Formats: sequence, C-alpha cells, structure tokens
Amino acid sequence: MLPGFEILDSLVVGVDHNANEQIIEGQCRALREGTARVRAILAGCEHEWVFQVESPGLLIRGVPSTLLTGSEVDVRAHYSKADGSLLDEAFGVTWESTDSSVVEMRLGGIVARRPGQADLIASVGATRDTVSISVLGDLILTTERDGRGRIETYALERQELTPILADEYGGTDAVLSPDGTSIAFLSQRDEDPAPRVYVMSADGSGLRQLVEEKGSGIFGLRRYYETRPAWSQDGSRIYFSSNRDGDYDIYAIPVDGNMNGLTRLTEGRSVERNVTGARDGPSIAYERVVDVDDSDVLFALGDGGEEINLTEDRVGENARGGIHEGKPAFVPGAGELLLVEENPGSGGEALIRFDLSARQRVGVLVEPQRGQEIVFAVSPLGDRVAYQQRPKGGGGDGRVVVIDLEGRPLQTFTLPAGIGLQSLSWGAVSTNGRFR
Repeated sequence: MLPGFEILDSLVVGVDHNANEQIIEGQCRALREGTARVRAILAGCEHEWVFQVESPGLLIRGVPSTLLTGSEVDVRAHYSKADGSLLDEAFGVTWESTDSSVVEMRLGGIVARRPGQADLIASVGATRDTVSISVLGDLILTTERDGRGRIETYALERQELTPILADEYGGTDAVLSPDGTSIAFLSQRDEDPAPRVYVMSADGSGLRQLVEEKGSGIFGLRRYYETRPAWSQDGSRIYFSSNRDGDYDIYAIPVDGNMNGLTRLTEGRSVERNVTGARDGPSIAYERVVDVDDSDVLFALGDGGEEINLTEDRVGENARGGIHEGKPAFVPGAGELLLVEENPGSGGEALIRFDLSARQRVGVLVEPQRGQEIVFAVSPLGDRVAYQQRPKGGGGDGRVVVIDLEGRPLQTFTLPAGIGLQSLSWGAVSTNGRFR
C-alpha cells in the first residue's frame, strides 16, 4: 500500500502481493466476506472508504450440455460476479457426478460412459455450480416393437440401443437441435390421433406440444396433420409441414411455441413436405409434389424467400413423365444436398448427391433396388451418412449402413429381431471434445 493508507479490517481486505511476495503499491485484495475500511491520510487530510466484500459465484466452463458416448472433456470452473462475468479460474474445486456410470470424473476432466443423464457439480466451500449433461449415442432412432413406438439412441462403438422416450405413444422423425439440448419429433397422443410436433429435452424430460391446436372440420374436430420437424440453423425455430390451413405447406414457429411467431412459408395448391434446415446457413430445402409420379426439390431462404426449384426440368431415361425427387438433406460445408430419386423405370429409390451451385446431381451413393425405399440421415459434420434400404412401407431385415460421402461402407449393424425402424437421425458428434 502507498504511504498514508491503512487497512482497518485486514481479515476482510489484505495487502496485495506479486509473484515475488512484494507489496503492490496502491492495491489491496478481498480475502473474505464482510465489511472493511481503508483510511488514507495525505497532506493532513483524512478520508475513509468502506468496502462490502461478498463471496463470488462459481461457473463451470467448457462443458457441453450433450456429449457423445466415449467423449473425454476437460472441465474448469471460474469465479464469477453477480452479473455472470468471469473472474479468475477457481482452484481447489471439488467435482462430483450424480451418476458416474453415465458421466465419470477423471483427473481434470470427465468421460461420457453411456447414454443417460447426469449432473456435474463443482464446489469450493459453500459455493457451487451445477450443469446437466445428456449423453447420447451417434444416432437417434425411432423404432416400433410390439405395436409401441420408442425414441432411442444408438452408440455405434458399443452397438447398444438405449431408450430416450419409451411410452405408450412413442414418436417418429426425431431430430436433435443444433446445440444438442432438445429433440423435436412427431407423435400421436390423444383420442383423435393426428400427428403433432413435440419437443423435449435430450434426456426425454420436459415433453410439450409445440404448436397450439387449431379447431377445424365439423364440430371443430381436428382434421389436419403435422409432419417431419426440422431445426433452423441457430436452433431458434422449428420447421414443419402441415395442412392446418388447407393444402400441405411449410411453416416455421419459435421453439418456445409462441403462436405470434407462427409463419407460413409456402402457399399454393401443391403439397410441400419433408422440409430440412441447413446447419451452415439460414436456408431450407423441401419437397413439392407435382403429381402422383413427379415431385421436385426446392431451395429457399429460412424465411421462405427466394425460392428455387432445383429439379423441375430433369427427365430421366425411359421416363414416362417426371422423376420423383425428395427427402432432401443438406451436407454441411459441402454446398450439396442428398436426396432420393426414383425414375419410373427403376421402381426403387436411389440416394444421390446434388450440387446446389451447379443444380445437378454429382454422384450416386446408393443404387436403387426395385420396390425399395431409402431412409437416411447426414451427420452434423457432413462426413457420414446412415441409411436403411427396405421395402416400401417398412419392414426388411433391420440392417442400417453407415457410409462416407463417396459411398464407401464404414459400419453396418442390424436391429434386434422384432424391432422396426421408423426413422433415423444423428445424435451427438464429438470433435476434439466439443459437441458439433
């Protein structure tokens, strides 16, 4: 301290030192909670300052809310002010996992052991912070067994299915939000079954219907449907298709379900369905049904603007009419879509790569087989594709194949007997310990 300054409550506020234990002039350090006074006498004038010292908060840093099974992540905690701004890193922290079979503590970090949910607790004295962590497998599957639906996660390395939501209603078309915290899906949950979009936390808790009901039809009976939800790039909105206003159109709504934000993105007499959102840009793609033998894939901005029909003029060999193209999915970072294509002469769906800039197909990942449809999903990093090729309408041998973007097989697994796959998407993907 400078000459003339005096600390009157040295148990609360003390003299600050540098690394060599030398006194730093003009600085003092808060030591504990309480009230402290510092007095200064300069040139015969006296002044006294009163400080109220409060304990800092504690914040866990760098831990994603969702981890991939097997991921290892370093953990740190920092002291914080009341407004949440960070102070120095906290040392001497005691760490605890509420379920070490899901999240196990390691020296300086954690390991995600198996799918599930656990709380990570950091404490220094009486100060603590808690974060909830959901551990998922590589894939999210919606399955059916004994007439009941489930939403499950599948860990490729462990080759293990773990239920996320297993109830009498189940669901389908489950997709994880970009930040890994929530899952949107379709489910039929009442006496007048009609598919509706629901949202829940990644661990299966907090289930809620997304869009407010709209009465229609005779005596207000609900005669409309919602199909296939998809997330916006920033996770703030969910896209879906519905015939709530007549024909099937694409809609967007804030993830909190605020009906004031419900927006109809397409209009017309066509059927628009199978919407998907880009991860690396504010864009959507969707399928437009032209007639029973023809459908096209369209690209638009996330607000529905600048709509471009990517495939309307394509005619295949021996085609009696158009080509069925649909189920688009963006390939992050590649400027491409994957979509299914069915030429009337083939009788089955092929999985193709489509260049958005050139507006043309650039490769075939899965060749068509007569009478077969393809269910597929692109990984969040755009490096892998999981798919099932099966008889139209479902069934088959339960085999799921993971390939790279050149169509080379990386892994194959088969669902247990009696379990049918309804839809699949990607779950947690780890890169350098970070959720992507």
